[in-house]
Amino acid sequence: MHVKVFSSLDKLRESWLTLQQQGVFYIFQSIQWIDVWLQTAGKGLKEELFILAVSQTENDPPFMIIPLSIYKKNGIRYLGSLGGGHTDFAGAVLQNNAQSLYSTELLWENIIKKARLNRVDIIRIRKIPSMIENIPNPLFSSLCVHEEMNYAINLKTTWEKYYSSKIKTKIKSDLKRRKKLLTEQGVVKFYVAENKDEKNRLTKVMISQKTKRYQYKNIKNQFELADNIDLYIQVTDKLPTSHLSALMLNDIVLAVHWGIVFDGRFYHIMPAHDEKYGKYAPGKILLMHLIEWSFQNKLSYFDFTCGNEIYKKDFANVENILYEFNKPISLKGKIYFDFRNKLGELKERMKTNKSLSETNS
Repeated sequence: MHVKVFSSLDKLRESWLTLQQQGVFYIFQSIQWIDVWLQTAGKGLKEELFILAVSQTENDPPFMIIPLSIYKKNGIRYLGSLGGGHTDFAGAVLQNNAQSLYSTELLWENIIKKARLNRVDIIRIRKIPSMIENIPNPLFSSLCVHEEMNYAINLKTTWEKYYSSKIKTKIKSDLKRRKKLLTEQGVVKFYVAENKDEKNRLTKVMISQKTKRYQYKNIKNQFELADNIDLYIQVTDKLPTSHLSALMLNDIVLAVHWGIVFDGRFYHIMPAHDEKYGKYAPGKILLMHLIEWSFQNKLSYFDFTCGNEIYKKDFANVENILYEFNKPISLKGKIYFDFRNKLGELKERMKTNKSLSETNS
């Protein structure tokens, strides 16, 4: 097994595209997604590319490409997924028979060795699924720990069977009631954008609605950064796999969803809704339409990507664990790592003591 690190996309581009044509991967490891991310949201982050190309010998084309990057935080050099918070799954582009061509232990030995040569202090890779489609994820190892959940819908049945067996009666009747209230105010319709102009319009609506939601919930607004806005606009414009949909009341966009449909998988990424119509649950009505649309279009999975939001459990029939690999590999990294762990333990004890004190008072 031969492992080489690339610090730019250019020398690897042709091999990457070839491997994508014959391999398996999530959209976040596609060179098209990464290209756009580097030109937009990643532009001002000053990350060092650390792209691993794994081949059988030095002269063979890669059977595996793992896009990672080095970034600095609090004076510590971290190795993590290329794409940061916009990468919902950490993974690789893999040849179909990749599992038989490498050893996970040996691969990680190479990653750690090359990371040390690049002065990395801590390897922290988040949101690692154990599988990439039906192939083991090379980033998953015995050192990984449970981080969060991924919920999805296996679409290998019919919409009618799924709807009758999975969706609770209470949810069905509630959404029907709310939709009926909306129809009393005008024409309600489910709409999928079919051209770039409409996709771009709905992308801007999503950003506007999401920004208001962040403000309402007092959550950090990623769209305060122009580069993050540009990411969604450029992905919409440059990736034909982008999928924009909306729930409309006459000409009003009640709810909108920004996502991607790729290789039989619907990526449910950025839902938003008009807060003025929140009592009608337009986001959930739109979600139900999107699931039905995915069945009708013969997709394999409807993927809620990362996040433990409770509503996802009402619709998902598949649950997967997402893992985190977190390991200090330098003395500086170990000291900082141990300090953060002890600080975390102290905060937990203080929180527990405070809770007990309040209970006993």
